[in-house]
Amino acid sequence: MRKKVHNNIYKEILMKLSYIGGGTNAVPICQAEPRQGYVQGMNEIIGPIYHTFAIDPDKEYRQHAEADCFFCFTNLMAEIRDFFIRTLDEAESGINHKMARLAGCVRRLDPPVAALLDRQELHTQYYSFRWLTLLLSQEFSLPDVERIWDSLFADPVRFDFLIYICCAMILLVRDNLLSNDLRIT
Repeated sequence: MRKKVHNNIYKEILMKLSYIGGGTNAVPICQAEPRQGYVQGMNEIIGPIYHTFAIDPDKEYRQHAEADCFFCFTNLMAEIRDFFIRTLDEAESGINHKMARLAGCVRRLDPPVAALLDRQELHTQYYSFRWLTLLLSQEFSLPDVERIWDSLFADPVRFDFLIYICCAMILLVRDNLLSNDLRIT
């Protein structure tokens, strides 16, 4: 039930933010940044941003939630755009590079876990693609996502920080992984 409500909220947000400007001058959000069309998963990024502005205690600020959300979303997408462009997957700014850095982090901090993941052929992309592209927005409850993002966006090397959070998520289930108890992981 909670997941259904969660998805309905995101759909409503997307519908509201689909067009900028409203009325006869409305522009589809994807045309605002023509190099980057909509890619599946962007709605999972825009939802927590909109929610943050929509619940502002100041009514006047809440009235501008959609515009503020759009501004923040386009600025965030400028930073993570390469995660969503397939031709840049192998570039330093691309998603494959980020996943390789996560695998390297696990290998450096916990070689036995890294070796187990390799033996089991649990490739990093199987579990971390969504974590990294959606900035963990699907892994935690909305209040937790907002708290993580608050720290993430405050950090000037935010994507290094994101990789360390993802690595910590793996290391937190270390004992389950090493005991082959994968039921709760």
